[in-house]
Order: sequence, then C-alpha cells, then structure tokens
Amino acid sequence: ATIFIDKKDHIYVSNEPENQILVFDTEGEHLRSISPKQNKILSNMAAITVDNKNRVIVSCYDPYYLVILDQKGNVLKMIRPTIDAPVVSGDLVVDHHNNIILCPHEYPYILIFNENGEKIGSYGTVG
Repeated sequence: ATIFIDKKDHIYVSNEPENQILVFDTEGEHLRSISPKQNKILSNMAAITVDNKNRVIVSCYDPYYLVILDQKGNVLKMIRPTIDAPVVSGDLVVDHHNNIILCPHEYPYILIFNENGEKIGSYGTVG
C-alpha cells in the first residue's frame, strides 16, 4: 500500500484491488473514496501526493506513468515520463510551485514536470 498525509492531516491510502484511494481523518474515520471511472487506471500504485490545488497525483508502474486526479476521481491528466530504462517504482513530491518531482527507485535520477505535465528538467543519470 501507498500512503500520504496532506496539509489538513487527511491520510490517503491506496486500495489497489478496488482501483481507488481511500481518504481518512486522523481518528480513522473514512472521509471519501477517490475512484476514477477509467478501469484499472490506478493499477500498481507506487506513490501518492496532493498538490497546492488539492489535486491528487499518483505514480503507477508497469508501464510507468503519473495520473493527476481531482478529489472526486476525475482524471485531469496522464503523464508518461520518457526514461531510457525500465522503472518499477519511485518517489513523488510536489514543490511550492506545483512542480511534480519524480525519483525512480532504481536510478539516481530526478525528473521535474510543471503542473501541466510538461517536462521542465532532469538531473542525474539513468543506468
């Protein structure tokens, strides 16, 4: 399972068998489920984060891609990063400019995308 805590202390947990993300408060009360209409779009979740606009960003693998969702589960954008090597999973954060920063676990490599999903930088090496 993948877990993330937002600024309001809401806890986001992946629920892959149901293709959804569950959201809880700090007392464990279920607040909502984020369930995209696209079947299996959240398969193989590797990381979850929430940006400054309250959008949920999920990295998935096999194949590797990012999904940006609103809090109701509507898919706003899919990003398929170009990496010259296979990626199984990675960490994901959003900076204060809403840039998406992605770091595959397999390589000392960082990819940076703006909030529209356009690649704006990369650092390190692949392989």
